[in-house]
Amino acid sequence: MKPIYGLRGMAVAPHALASQSALAVLREGGNALEAMIAAAATIPVVYPHMNSIGGDSFWLVHVPGRAVRGIDACGGAARAASIDWYAARGVTGTLPHRGGLAANTVAGTISGWDAALKLARQWGGRLPLRRLLADAMHYAGSGIVVTASQQAATAAKRAELAPQPGFKETFLAGGTLPPAGSLLRQPRLAATLARLARAGLADFYRGGLARSMARDLARVGSPVALDDFRRHRARLVTPLALEHSAGTIYNIPPPTQGVVSLLILGILDRLAIGRLGHLSADYVHLAVEATKQAFGIRDRYVTDPAYLTVKGQDLLKAGRIAKLAAGIDRYRADAPVTVRPPSDTIWMGVVDGEGRAVSMIQSLYHEYGSGVVLEETGINWQNRGSSFSLEPAALNSLRPGRKPFHTLNPALARLRDGRVLVYGTMGGDAQPQVQAAVFTRIVSFGMDPQSAVAAPRWVYGRTWGRASSTLKLESRFGPDVFTDLARRGHEVERLADYDETAGHAGAIIRRPEGVLEGGADPRSDGSVAAY
Repeated sequence: MKPIYGLRGMAVAPHALASQSALAVLREGGNALEAMIAAAATIPVVYPHMNSIGGDSFWLVHVPGRAVRGIDACGGAARAASIDWYAARGVTGTLPHRGGLAANTVAGTISGWDAALKLARQWGGRLPLRRLLADAMHYAGSGIVVTASQQAATAAKRAELAPQPGFKETFLAGGTLPPAGSLLRQPRLAATLARLARAGLADFYRGGLARSMARDLARVGSPVALDDFRRHRARLVTPLALEHSAGTIYNIPPPTQGVVSLLILGILDRLAIGRLGHLSADYVHLAVEATKQAFGIRDRYVTDPAYLTVKGQDLLKAGRIAKLAAGIDRYRADAPVTVRPPSDTIWMGVVDGEGRAVSMIQSLYHEYGSGVVLEETGINWQNRGSSFSLEPAALNSLRPGRKPFHTLNPALARLRDGRVLVYGTMGGDAQPQVQAAVFTRIVSFGMDPQSAVAAPRWVYGRTWGRASSTLKLESRFGPDVFTDLARRGHEVERLADYDETAGHAGAIIRRPEGVLEGGADPRSDGSVAAY
């Protein structure tokens, strides 16, 4: 597989129709943010098991010569949602992952589009919102082709999803599992997107659409109310920044685990992994041990920024990273660490002809989120708030209005050689690990983005499609790697050659002279689109 090249614009997404939506906007003179909004609208329609407009999103935005900016489009818990509220409904111990009680946070995705659109207008963007949503409206109304990924996810979770309000009517037409290659229409979602195009994105939070969603959420037992919508705003945030020997790497601050992705790369930089082979047991072992160190920091500190006891940027101080690196045994696996429930997501990247770049991630949390599809609007609601704890003293204890912990974290790097890199993946706990694989293979091992994205990957812990906490390696690693890692104390599990468990990654590089290089993941249904 070879990288795709371009000069005037490029997009990468885990579904080809989303990258093509972005490219069409670029061809019409749209900028990177406008193109990403188009892709962000298309992807929840054509890849509905992975994300929805009823979910959350995070953005990183690069403009040459300016500071990198972030958009936090994460919704908080409903004002009614509390430990006592759930106890009164017989819920103790852990929060449910499906149904109305799991739909307990505001969906922030549309607020992210709105914030991005405002920035796009500051760049001189002029394409109307109706044009940016046009592809999404068409695919929702005329139909999408069910992918093998969607069919497999629906089949795997059918027993727990089918009973949820609205799910069967939307995704199990006639009560049967749609096979891969069949046509699926979402007319209510098409009408909702058309309403947003006509009334504006704010209608989702402070208009008739908000009132409709509040009614439907009340019907299914969700605590999210109209006032929760009205209170919500996306936030422009200052990204976390890691000073790496190759340049500066950016990610989103808490409540995301962006600090984990940066810590792993900081530790690996200290361990000088460029001297190792990118398919070697030494490389994988060090990456896994760096991941364990970073997860330990995450589970001690990362939560809603309003509740942080330490600044996210302070967790990336050189002295702390050096201490973490020094704690790694090159020849022996450390004890297992806590891993989080698996989740699904999409990541997408866009770079325009002016060198402006966007790294964006959008999610429902689990496959199809809560499983609830709102009756009036056809919106599938996320279950991100099921990551809260019902223990009052827990780090991420449920509180009214509190933001949930997020695995989501888009990445972007400005390298010392003048290149700009956007990259990312889906996959819960796998996200920072896959980011580490893609970044180090490009930067430390000199690979092109397509080779870096397609190369054999590993995942430590639980990830999308897998609940075990083993070290999972794709079978394209040599047999000696499996043997060596087991000898070092890792519990190793073999994956398929190109396994979705290892994420749906993508990457775009912009060289100083303006040449664009992109790579899309053969594990997904995605593509790079360029011109």
